[in-house]
Amino acid sequence: MTDSKDGHVKVVLRRLPKYMTEHEVLEQISPLPEEVIGTYFHPANFSFDRCAYATLTVNFSEYCDSMMEFERRFDGYIFVDSRGNDSAAVVEAASNQNFAKCDRNRMKEDTRVGAILTDKYYLDFCKKLEEERAIPILTLEQQIRKLNQPDDARTQIDKMETPLVKYFFEKETGKRRDYDARRQRRDEKRAEKRDKVDKFEKHKNVLDILMKPSVPMASTSATTSKKDLKKEKPMTEKEKERWEKQDAKRKERNMIRKQKFLDEKKKKHEEREQDGPRVPRDKKKERLAKPPRPSPAKTVGEQQGEDWIKKLTDPKSAPMKKKHDSPPN
Repeated sequence: MTDSKDGHVKVVLRRLPKYMTEHEVLEQISPLPEEVIGTYFHPANFSFDRCAYATLTVNFSEYCDSMMEFERRFDGYIFVDSRGNDSAAVVEAASNQNFAKCDRNRMKEDTRVGAILTDKYYLDFCKKLEEERAIPILTLEQQIRKLNQPDDARTQIDKMETPLVKYFFEKETGKRRDYDARRQRRDEKRAEKRDKVDKFEKHKNVLDILMKPSVPMASTSATTSKKDLKKEKPMTEKEKERWEKQDAKRKERNMIRKQKFLDEKKKKHEEREQDGPRVPRDKKKERLAKPPRPSPAKTVGEQQGEDWIKKLTDPKSAPMKKKHDSPPN
């Protein structure tokens, strides 16, 4: 964004040769008046071909006589570039009298230049390098003595551990920790389920005992099997007669069922023989021939053609009269 400053005036020196540089222009127009506070050079755009010209903008601090003298001196002045091209310059006031808020030279500078000198990590690195340099160098005898000294297990592990190895160790321990946590949660859930089942079984057993009817000890002997009773207590004559009657009825009932089953089987066999001889298993049954399909409906032309052929081939039918046959006398 631009801003206008009170009293400052911009003058433009146009139509300079296209190959002219800023150094050449300032060399030809020097010395500049004291009121000049800055200059800006615009090189020529070569895509304009013959109309390509360079431009110089001169900033004056105020409207003064030296500015008018500059206009009278260089308006129509012929400038020559390094390649011998000449052109008559034109001095005029700039159409845009606004000025930039910040300095262009300052804008071109990169603010990140020298920022590393104040960076915390860089300063720590430099300090570490200086400390390493301050460590005295061991002599050959001291180095041999240090190598011959046995290292404990901890120092050996420290030497083996690199950042990459530490990363993998931490990753593996994290996985194992997660696995142990999951396994512990799973065991806790199983223990809770087991406790619930045990409580339910205990409650169930208590209910069974409470709900069971009270039976005297003598009645428990009644629940024993009949075989045990037979072995323990001999049967009386009445019980023996009753048992023999029940056994005879059971045998008679079984004989009736068996005879009924045999009669039904014989009846089915006779019916199968009446139907025809039994086809062997390895021989397939012959399928009945399908009836012929009915012929499709005939058209009028087909029916007339069949009637015509029948009249010609049938001798019993009356002879057909032809056009050239003469009538009988």
